[in-house]
Amino acid sequence: MQPAGRRHGLVLDHVCARPGYVDPAYVRSGGVSHKSDVYSLGVVLFENFILDKPLLAKLAKSHYENGKLNGIILPSLQKQTYSRSLKEFTEAAYCCLNEKRTQRPNIDRAMFALEQALELQLTHENSSGRGVR
Repeated sequence: MQPAGRRHGLVLDHVCARPGYVDPAYVRSGGVSHKSDVYSLGVVLFENFILDKPLLAKLAKSHYENGKLNGIILPSLQKQTYSRSLKEFTEAAYCCLNEKRTQRPNIDRAMFALEQALELQLTHENSSGRGVR
């Protein structure tokens, strides 16, 4: 069992998910793993700062890969978030959406990356005395 599975000890025998959140590897194979949850986490992370909802993973990936995320990120969030922190956050979310499960981070690595993005944001806010870039 993977680290996340050992901590929680819960295994479901069927997938409970809405279209757009489901791991494409599950759609192809019918099997789930902890990396299926990582994929869904990536979708939810992108949904939290994108203008158009519900967001499909392919749209987020396309904008990320083409360097056009700024066009779909909530303007208020862009103003409030340190650019380096936002870059780290979106990179973490993007990695979760990898089509190949083996190339997705495990949940511990994904959480570490998100914590790093938060730390960058907090350090920037503390050093500048404000919460904007």
